[in-house]
Amino acid sequence: MKKRQVLICSDWFIPAYRAGGPIRSVYHIAELLSSYLDVWVLTGSVDLGGEQLNVPLDTWVRRKNGFHVQYVSSHRSMPQALNTAMREIDPDTVHLNSVFSWRFTLLPLLLNRLLFKRKTILAPRGMLGKGALQEKRAKKHMFFLAARAIGMYQGVCWHASTPLEAKEVMEVFPRAKIHVAKNIPLQSEHRHAARTFESIKLLYVGRISRKKNLSFVIDVLAAMNFNMKVQLRIVGPIEDRDYAETIMNAIPEESKLDVTMEGSLNHEDVAKAFRASHFMVLPTLHENYGHAIVESWAHGCPVVLSTNTPWRDLNSKGIGWDLPLEKTAWKGVFQEIEAMNEADWNRLSGQCRLYFQSSVYNAEDERANLALFDL
Repeated sequence: MKKRQVLICSDWFIPAYRAGGPIRSVYHIAELLSSYLDVWVLTGSVDLGGEQLNVPLDTWVRRKNGFHVQYVSSHRSMPQALNTAMREIDPDTVHLNSVFSWRFTLLPLLLNRLLFKRKTILAPRGMLGKGALQEKRAKKHMFFLAARAIGMYQGVCWHASTPLEAKEVMEVFPRAKIHVAKNIPLQSEHRHAARTFESIKLLYVGRISRKKNLSFVIDVLAAMNFNMKVQLRIVGPIEDRDYAETIMNAIPEESKLDVTMEGSLNHEDVAKAFRASHFMVLPTLHENYGHAIVESWAHGCPVVLSTNTPWRDLNSKGIGWDLPLEKTAWKGVFQEIEAMNEADWNRLSGQCRLYFQSSVYNAEDERANLALFDL
């Protein structure tokens, strides 16, 4: 019996990596679905920031895990590429991974409505969160007014990764049909590496933008009088260069805080960074899921987060802290961290790995994702 077909559209796909979590989200769902459906991924040929990927262009490539990918060249007509893909594949379902992307969401929506009328699933990937909507607020407000007026998203099934994201969708589209299914983390080997505690090694993984609120944690750390060296590695693409410069210039010369901004790293090198760090920090203004958070736990690295993520009660679970954006609260946690010894940290690290295996990756989340596609 012929398998059903699904076409996934996304601006970025591996080997792209600079867009971070959304790339991994799309990869993981393609990998999951490929055991049940024929999966076709239509994506761009450049990484975030414009770097050309070293990939075959404008042709379907079968990956070893069973699904097909086509990297559309920048000069190719996107309506033509979409129309050809839809007619070749004849998908039962189209899965989109952005709210605003012209090439890989809005065009597929319009083309599907006019010509094909296939079931459409749309994952907003955090773009409807309050923090995200504050960026270019007036422009996005006008866009949503127009989108609602013409019924741009009418008939779409929204794929929310958390109940919080489902609420965010409802606030913008009150009549939306929503299915909640958590992102599926990659079930690859996560090697544990021992860390000594001669200095405190902190890690931030994500985009360098005001939404991520990195300046908050640097202000806290720079103002503290530590008895040991504190290192903060910042890994991720710089989206706001002025903000990045402000962050680095805010660190007093006499501070014991050593901050390095390393730019984007590929997934393997990010994994090495987790294995070399004691704690990951994320003082974000909004996070709809946080792939870096769960990857940190997978590598035995506890986290210090703001309360603006879906992850709660971390201290009681022994896997980190979720804190309000109040400097006294964060200072108190960093003082607690400085007072730890290696045995204290090893207990936390072990609990993180256990939590990842028992609570982050589970069969129920897989079933919820499969149900999106009537499996």
